[in-house]
Amino acid sequence: MYDEKKEHLKDYIPVKWDMVANKIIMALKTQNHKNEVVPPRVKQMVILSARTDMLLSTLPYIEKFMPFITEVVVCCPDKKAALFKEKYRGRLNLLILTDEEALEGAALPEDHQTRNMYLRCMAMKNSKIDDVFIMSDDDYRPLKIINLNVHYKDGKYQAYYCFDLADWVGTAWKPTSFDRGMQKTAAFLKKNHYPCRHFASHMPQIIDKRLFLEMLETHPGIETAGYCEWNTYFNYLQYHYPDSVLAVPYKSMCWPGNPTDWKSQVYPNEYLFENYYEESYQKDSIFEGYSTTLTDNTEVENIEKIQKFADRQMRYLAYQKEFDLFSKMYVCEYRELVSFDFLLHRDWKELTAPKYLILQKNGFVWIPFEIKISAEKAEDEEKLTINSYYSDSGNNTFYHAAPITMPVSNCKFDFPLYGYRMEGNYFYNVEFELGRDKIRKVISVAIID
Repeated sequence: MYDEKKEHLKDYIPVKWDMVANKIIMALKTQNHKNEVVPPRVKQMVILSARTDMLLSTLPYIEKFMPFITEVVVCCPDKKAALFKEKYRGRLNLLILTDEEALEGAALPEDHQTRNMYLRCMAMKNSKIDDVFIMSDDDYRPLKIINLNVHYKDGKYQAYYCFDLADWVGTAWKPTSFDRGMQKTAAFLKKNHYPCRHFASHMPQIIDKRLFLEMLETHPGIETAGYCEWNTYFNYLQYHYPDSVLAVPYKSMCWPGNPTDWKSQVYPNEYLFENYYEESYQKDSIFEGYSTTLTDNTEVENIEKIQKFADRQMRYLAYQKEFDLFSKMYVCEYRELVSFDFLLHRDWKELTAPKYLILQKNGFVWIPFEIKISAEKAEDEEKLTINSYYSDSGNNTFYHAAPITMPVSNCKFDFPLYGYRMEGNYFYNVEFELGRDKIRKVISVAIID
């Protein structure tokens, strides 16, 4: 227990008295004149895109549902510029900012997250970008009429968050460039004593270019560090301009695209935008049969899609709430958490798991999982594979989950667990493969309706 608490506190940076005093002095000096940034009329959206078809199918949604937007700056590769100009025929004034113009001869990083951050930072310095604008991606689509007060209200920029960035893991066994960028950004924010909310909420957000450039000047070099442009900016704003920004829960549908992608912390109370995934419209998917482009029936379809998505979110949230109740009962009974722990030493390995589980039919939950590795572990043990499946009293196996293969390292994440489709008593098998060794735990499971 002591070692765990010590490990938990290793990144703690205490706030010093001089920092507190300086904040109090600054607050007293400015109490009679709020540091409020009043934006000019917002008319511009800035979109990063290298996908012609995706952008051209998204722009009609901007035209129809965001009437205050009259101009779009498309930041795109040089070879795409002519295509966008040639194929777009809508009401928006389309300005093109090519990579060559934005970068002024600098090379683009290869890493996806680093590239996005760098491109946006460099674009901010270009005169085509207004002082205050709406930043977006080519697959963020408004679902209904959006007015400026969604982004700027009562003298404050509205900043939409979806998570606590300090807790972000993503897919621990297959981390993406995005996941790594979020973790690096969290470390940067923690180091600078900034708030640590997750503002990469996959929806359009308002940006004050003047303050963004101020942030780059305050922290030289961050544009190439692989951080997240949304999170660095909005957390910087919260710290330095608290009277001018309000953090509010996000309003984006399909982030995550599926409730089983990662465990949510924040649940929108309404949906104003869709984070468009083509696969959501394919056969047997949630939006099968709905149009993937703007039509005369889009407004009606969007109402139906919002209801479908909200129902699914509530269903999965209910699964987790029921499981949380079971977990509390389990803790009272056994004085231990419902979790998986894998302990790895050079000469021995141990897997601990719950003694039993109660899951809902066709349900889905997340269970905490932790890997702890001794410093003396064998050097050749680099990959851990986790297999899981159900079995019955006759040793028949079924309902196999996709294997999870991950590097062996100290980590914590949420383990996905699906409830079987039929009620009854079963066994849930969790099998760990490490080198030539296999460790299996068999857990009694009651599937209820």
